[in-house]
Amino acid sequence: KMDDLINLEEQDVDLKNGFVNIYCKTNNHENYGLQLTSLPLIPEFEDWYNKLIAIKSYNSLGTRKNNLITYINSPYILKRTNYTNTADDIRVSPNTVLNQINQCCISAGISRISLSKLQQSYKLDMLLGIRKKRRINEYDIKDIIKLVNYNFTSAQSIINFRLFYE
Repeated sequence: KMDDLINLEEQDVDLKNGFVNIYCKTNNHENYGLQLTSLPLIPEFEDWYNKLIAIKSYNSLGTRKNNLITYINSPYILKRTNYTNTADDIRVSPNTVLNQINQCCISAGISRISLSKLQQSYKLDMLLGIRKKRRINEYDIKDIIKLVNYNFTSAQSIINFRLFYE
């Protein structure tokens, strides 16, 4: 979910064991601080992560091409910039993340990537990883859906994902 992405902190990434831990960080929620899931890291993640953490500023795109955008120091992986004028929150807004994805796709000359399709592809990739080793069963499909959508409640999502896989 987008909220999980913007709430992801550097301490949530466990490079040693190869996981990103997702915690409930919604204030005043009964499960606040509870670990919701752990996602396995792809092999290239550590390089990407280290590059992202090292970046302190970048040249702006679009109509502000001559501006230098600097990141505001915070514990979050996705950091706000000096250009963002969100209230007092030091987290990046979901709209900012979506706009940056759109800008990257435009500059790469590709159509915008749907986040739901990206998530579906990730689940399929994990399922195919299991398929390399053995036959897929219903529990594998359910486990992968729970891994990515830890709060899913619909049995229909299992059926839909199985049909998508087939």
